[in-house]
Amino acid sequence: DEAEAAWGVVGAAAIREALPEPGVVVVKRGADGVAVFSHEPGLRPGPRASNAGGADEVTHVPALRVDVVAPVGAGDAFAAGFLSGTLRGLSARERARHGHLMAAAVLTVPGDLTAPPAREHADRLAALGDDAWGRLRLGPGWTGDDTEVRTT
Repeated sequence: DEAEAAWGVVGAAAIREALPEPGVVVVKRGADGVAVFSHEPGLRPGPRASNAGGADEVTHVPALRVDVVAPVGAGDAFAAGFLSGTLRGLSARERARHGHLMAAAVLTVPGDLTAPPAREHADRLAALGDDAWGRLRLGPGWTGDDTEVRTT
């Protein structure tokens, strides 16, 4: 497990090195969570940037434990939650947690669409301490709306 976790961090850093331009790069690592690389505009990102004073801030956020009903749509839902948090001006940690929560919402229904949790509910969960976040397990109905949204 430790070797796999180390590979995930090294692999994420290699991805960031290959993509130095965006101010924010999110590397999703499935059940291992995400790494969010961010830097100030105009500063050179990447591992070697520390010499130039422009090193990335790296935020690692573990994935949630989820009782998966159907493994469809989680990536898109994560992106929606992350971008929503970005528009709200949340920190990288909070944005990633909102991404995980939106992914959990679609993973716990028998399709790829469902009503998201209420903002207050998601904000409360995203604000949990690291220990509580690590113990959190989400299953069907956790969003408070256990109905699936279907498109025709």
